[in-house]
Amino acid sequence: MPRAQFYADVRQAMSDPPNPNISNVYTGEEDGLVTFDYHRPDRPSRFISMEIFIPDTFTYRVSHHFYVYATSKSGVSVAVGLALERITKASAGLTIKELLCTVAMELDQLFSTAGVANVSELASTC
Repeated sequence: MPRAQFYADVRQAMSDPPNPNISNVYTGEEDGLVTFDYHRPDRPSRFISMEIFIPDTFTYRVSHHFYVYATSKSGVSVAVGLALERITKASAGLTIKELLCTVAMELDQLFSTAGVANVSELASTC
């Protein structure tokens, strides 16, 4: 029941986001779509709206991958786009909680130190 597990994990993330900089986690209008906001640690009042998409929820926790992208119309730098691209490439097999945690940790590091994180190492700490 991978699809049911996917939605159970999304509900868990909605009620208890895995990182304090993640908020407003909701299921999207399409199957496999999750929306959320990431709040910058250097400017907590500023946030980036994002979406996660899993093309086939029936492969969740079996052989899935995600697409992670920003939906904010402004305030998204090239560095954020590159970070989300790295996360997308390393997303195979992660749970929703692990993916949200990885996004937050990668972007926290980007905004805190302007550094580039090792996405695989971040996912293992979530």
